[in-house]
Amino acid sequence: MSKKNICLKTVGLALSLMLVFLLSFSVFATGAILIKADRKEAKAGESVSISISLSPDSGVAALDLKIKYDNTKLKLENFDEKVSALGGLGSVNEAGTVEGEDRSLINASIVHAEGINSADPILDLNFTVLDDASGLAEVELAVEEDQIYNANHEKLDFKTENGGVEIKTGSNATINGNLANIFTAITAGASILILIVGAIYIYRKKKSIK
Repeated sequence: MSKKNICLKTVGLALSLMLVFLLSFSVFATGAILIKADRKEAKAGESVSISISLSPDSGVAALDLKIKYDNTKLKLENFDEKVSALGGLGSVNEAGTVEGEDRSLINASIVHAEGINSADPILDLNFTVLDDASGLAEVELAVEEDQIYNANHEKLDFKTENGGVEIKTGSNATINGNLANIFTAITAGASILILIVGAIYIYRKKKSIK
């Protein structure tokens, strides 16, 4: 066999192996289901809703999800389970503060006979941003490997994407306080002006009488 043929076969083998690798990587990448929490912006005192959703055509039929949020910056007002609207069953409950952490835990479970194939939210969490809060208030997602299945009871590959609330500076409370201060200053200034005008009027009146 000539050196040229050996070289061509070697290149062909290398290209084949590279193609197999790329195809394997592509299958793995597209096969992993994304469980995602929104990332929003809000000011202190404002209400904000964070949605939890799955990637389209995920086929998730059973899922146990743990959600942690920063309770020093966010107050959970209520939640809206959305799985029922997608033809499944959902259960959500608050589990209190995580021991040793400034975070609260929410447990969410879903069951769907055929598997969810929609990118619509499976859960909405409705928060109020606490006064004086700043920075990022993270909403963290966690799933155990044996707690996510398809309709055939096969474990699914997945990845999570945490979300949260980026708290913008300048809260409503601060703005309202500044407006109140401005109004007070204007009122005080107007009162002083009225007193001055009144004093001038009285002075001129007395002078005209003389």
